[in-house]
Amino acid sequence: MSNDLHTSFSALTAEEFDVYATDLLEAYPNALERQRLLAYMLQTLAQDRSSNDNDSLALRLRRQRRRAQQGLLEKLALVHSHDYNRASALFTEQVHTDAQIIALLTNNDAEVFVRDRTLTGDVLLSGNNIKYAGLGYTGSAVNGDLVCTCVHTGRLIVSGTDVTIEGVHFKFAAEWTDDADEFPMISFTGGTNVALTLKNCIFECTGAHADSRFLHGEHSGGGTQRIEGCLIKGFRSWMLLDATSASGTPTVKLDSFTMHACKIENCMGSAAARGMSSDPNDTVSYTDNLVAFGANGQHASFWDCFEANNTKTVICTGNTVTGAVKTDNRGFMQAWSRSAIPWTITYKKNTIANFAACFRCACSATFYAPNGHDSDFLLKSTPAETTSVDLGGSYVYPYNDATKTYAPENGTTLFPEPSGEFSGLSNFAHA
Repeated sequence: MSNDLHTSFSALTAEEFDVYATDLLEAYPNALERQRLLAYMLQTLAQDRSSNDNDSLALRLRRQRRRAQQGLLEKLALVHSHDYNRASALFTEQVHTDAQIIALLTNNDAEVFVRDRTLTGDVLLSGNNIKYAGLGYTGSAVNGDLVCTCVHTGRLIVSGTDVTIEGVHFKFAAEWTDDADEFPMISFTGGTNVALTLKNCIFECTGAHADSRFLHGEHSGGGTQRIEGCLIKGFRSWMLLDATSASGTPTVKLDSFTMHACKIENCMGSAAARGMSSDPNDTVSYTDNLVAFGANGQHASFWDCFEANNTKTVICTGNTVTGAVKTDNRGFMQAWSRSAIPWTITYKKNTIANFAACFRCACSATFYAPNGHDSDFLLKSTPAETTSVDLGGSYVYPYNDATKTYAPENGTTLFPEPSGEFSGLSNFAHA
């Protein structure tokens, strides 16, 4: 520890202070300097003690006031006491039908809590600032033991401005027959939802339709989307998730998209958060997720596990992928931009197997290379994190076309092709 001058030692642990004091004293052979340093440390400790005494006094005063306030409020409660025999309805067992519970979610500011219940019916989440929570869920999606006491068979249609769903196991036979018959598990209407949080839920596709989708983001209002601690399983479409579009150019901006600590189990498609070149997304983050391909395999049109485009900050860290089948045009993470606004990516600590490339980034004509000068820019993997992975990066489009050249719109001099720190792996060789 450096011999810094401290005005307080409160932030140091006992071990840190021991190292600091020992190093400080042993740095001087002369007794006079050591005596002055001892005096400095004793004075600083005395100041800390005085400050702590003042804090303790203030805490005691606050506790005394709280006890006095509690006593006064209890007196008022007795003065204004209520005869609960006149409110017998409060103690009558509540029996609500599935339809009545679902209808509550169409009201603004609704909070609906359910435990040990199985419900059936599509859920129209049209109320603003609402929460639907299943109580008593246990376990973790990534650890494979997430269990919810509330099971709901039906799909979710979101139009409320701010919607939170937590601890519910949803089951639905999702399908997509044509544009007139759209039945993903989660869809949007009205372009009015600007905040969606899905936390510790299970989203299980119970059907075998070839185009069953988890989240179809067309008609979302953008804003913030957070999917955390969820299990997503059994969806067979090439499109697992598209945050704000129908796999095209979105018309709304994401301030933040986060998928964190989720398990994607036996799903065949890719997840994408797309942005507008005129007004790119702020942040897209895929962190600490487990993608476990299973018996369904990967869709013939699968491209990458995760995608983010036209986004100023892309984060892909701590993810794990198992069960993938490699082809020369399947990558793990894809990001690119057609916006002149600078963008960057942080890629690290992803453990993957059987991919053509760790990172794929179109940098041919009409595309812009990431800003390698940004302090957050990082492309890194260790040999232990890549098994049967051919390349660190590919920076032409199409990603497996060796006739293409690296020619980003922001120039090759200031923004040369990223070399990355993909240990043992090279970039795709191209013209």
